[in-house]
Amino acid sequence: MVTVFTSDALDAHERARRDEPQSDLEIWRFRNVSNSLAWKGRMFISPGLRSATKASLDRFDIVHLHEYRSFQNLVVAPLARARLVPVVIQAHGSLSASEGHGFWKKLYDAFLGQKVLDCTARAIALSLDEAELYTQIGVPSNKVEVVPNALSPPPSIPRDSGRLFRNSYAIDREAGVVTYLGRLHQSKGIDLLLEAAAAMAKTSRRFALLLAGPDDGAGSHLKKRAERLGISSLVRFTGFLEEEARLSALQASDVVVIPAFTGFPITILEAYLLERPVVTTERSDRLDWLTDAVARTTRFEAGHLANAIQELLLNPQLRSELGAAGKRQVLERFTWDTIGKRYEKLYQECIDEARIAREPPIQCSQSCP
Repeated sequence: MVTVFTSDALDAHERARRDEPQSDLEIWRFRNVSNSLAWKGRMFISPGLRSATKASLDRFDIVHLHEYRSFQNLVVAPLARARLVPVVIQAHGSLSASEGHGFWKKLYDAFLGQKVLDCTARAIALSLDEAELYTQIGVPSNKVEVVPNALSPPPSIPRDSGRLFRNSYAIDREAGVVTYLGRLHQSKGIDLLLEAAAAMAKTSRRFALLLAGPDDGAGSHLKKRAERLGISSLVRFTGFLEEEARLSALQASDVVVIPAFTGFPITILEAYLLERPVVTTERSDRLDWLTDAVARTTRFEAGHLANAIQELLLNPQLRSELGAAGKRQVLERFTWDTIGKRYEKLYQECIDEARIAREPPIQCSQSCP
């Protein structure tokens, strides 16, 4: 049985239902003090969490914490350690203090972060770069494990879903579609993608740029930026997309572009399952398999990014080859059947170590050496 402790914040205004039926999960949603604070400041403060954790820890074999800087981690990690329940932490690309609320992140790291890290048996990194960040903040390297993201193959997508998606956003059937799929946040390098699109508009074949994802503070800025660059007619803002619509957007795409990322975006795996090649830049974390055999990685400059996108838009055979090679990698390395076994092994190692720590020391007689 997996028990999930989480908050009830759905967005800045709405709270999630507490009566979600789940066959294999027990979900506890704790009320946030402020949804607005949770959504805008990433501060999910749920006072009811402490008492529930105290009452429940004895039936848990292991605790898996998600994100790095959180109220939940500060509450749960010390309580779990006191009961000798092993704790695993997974930052999901949130370790860096250089972007977004940098002052508050550094303050947390200076006064609170180490208290959480001292309670952890393992720290899970999504990439080699994230593994290095863990060691920089004080986690011993022998406690850091690189475990990439995984996904299950999506449900069957109707063959015409891409065409229908294009039609819904008034994209010509002959136009190339360049897609960014993710949060619209200043850290994602979307400004650079707009600059690259502006350069492409002067020389490239017809194309549309899809910016697909929820507004995380940069939406208004990006719309104004597109206007200033004179490419508003080429850009489509979709807002948040549910799974079916998200996959349809990828189906409609020729190239998926993620200018900058930390960790290991699920978007990359989803794109390759649909055989859509990915373009990124050196500003992103390193993924050992994201080579020229499946993708294009350029310098973080508009001209270089534009050239890489144009290369793929103008070469359908190359797009097909890269997309097919990426799909093979995903199916061989990143399904839950494969990655799930790595989690099970890691969990069991932590549980065994905790069991040994709980065993009383051997009592020696006077004759013991």
